[in-house]
Amino acid sequence: MKLRAPSPALVIAFIALLVSLSATAYAATRITRSSQIKNNIIKSVDIRDKTLSTKDFSKTTLKRIDSGGGSSSAAAAVEGVRKVGPLGNPANSLRGVATLTITKGAYVITAKTTISGVGNGTGTGTCRLDSAGDVDQADTTVNIGGASTPGTMYMQSARTLGGTGAISLECASSVPWNATNTSIIAQKVGSTDKKEIGG
Repeated sequence: MKLRAPSPALVIAFIALLVSLSATAYAATRITRSSQIKNNIIKSVDIRDKTLSTKDFSKTTLKRIDSGGGSSSAAAAVEGVRKVGPLGNPANSLRGVATLTITKGAYVITAKTTISGVGNGTGTGTCRLDSAGDVDQADTTVNIGGASTPGTMYMQSARTLGGTGAISLECASSVPWNATNTSIIAQKVGSTDKKEIGG
């Protein structure tokens, strides 16, 4: 018995049947409920970038992201800069050099300032960074034999604030002095933890 070639209509009908069965199989394996997903199966690589919105996250997660605890892009730094001043400060008098106000959160705080002695003799300069109660201090020689010898001091702190707080930098010197190139930087981080360390 000789087999006849299938007619074009039969071939088209067969292709349509295959397409229909494939669509049914796809629909059967498509995820439509969260109960179809096992816990800890979906990873970041499984989610297309920029497809989630704030409504897809819990309030706790959004707070963590807001404070920098869940996303590096949420972490922020603020810098306060004072290029010149205060000038003409008397010897042995503690003066405020700069203040930076920051909001609630955890921060790594750094500060620097340059002070120059004015007049004769050898002077020693001292600066204190007060991060809402956490104090770091630096000292430097600022004046030798009548030459204005600037000394730059660096201070740092890791601090968590429960509310808005002031970061202040104060300096003094044993000779009259000027301050220049002052900067306070507060870098927001997820959390801070202060530990005693030894050698």
